[in-house]
Amino acid sequence: NGWIVGRGKMLKTTNGGTTWVTQRDTSNGLFGVSFSDVYNGITVGWGDDYSGIILKTTNGGTTFLPPVLLSVSNGSVNQSINPMFNWSSVPYATNYRFQLSTDSTFQSILIDESNIVNTSISASNLDYLTKYYWRVNASYPFGTSEWSEVWNFTTTAEAPQAPELIAPSNYSI
Repeated sequence: NGWIVGRGKMLKTTNGGTTWVTQRDTSNGLFGVSFSDVYNGITVGWGDDYSGIILKTTNGGTTFLPPVLLSVSNGSVNQSINPMFNWSSVPYATNYRFQLSTDSTFQSILIDESNIVNTSISASNLDYLTKYYWRVNASYPFGTSEWSEVWNFTTTAEAPQAPELIAPSNYSI
């Protein structure tokens, strides 16, 4: 098994070099790859602006790391209808994509926001007493990570209206 990089390509072999499979193909420069074991490795290179880039993998280069979700907490209930979502920063990610849905398969996406440069986003005016699902992925100069875990939460019930006083009448004794 092995890796080779150069001229914007990253290739992997699993049969001693007889065949090579392209893992990444980019116009950006890649010039080094190193693995400490079968699963953990990095590749180094530069971006369009000649900034240094290090991409890390913990699964043998199959994918690069997605963000870890932080809040709104998984399985939480009575959450605000105006939540703030937070996730971990991923080294050398250029931006993130956030999705919010009312189903766990994301067939009905309510928010699909790309090119987020921070590690948080807010939503507003969600429905009361509704279960939502959310996920995030990271974009790198060489591709996109897998989606994060899918987390869910349920919004709070709408606050009841103030009661209307019928009797006794105001200021009566």
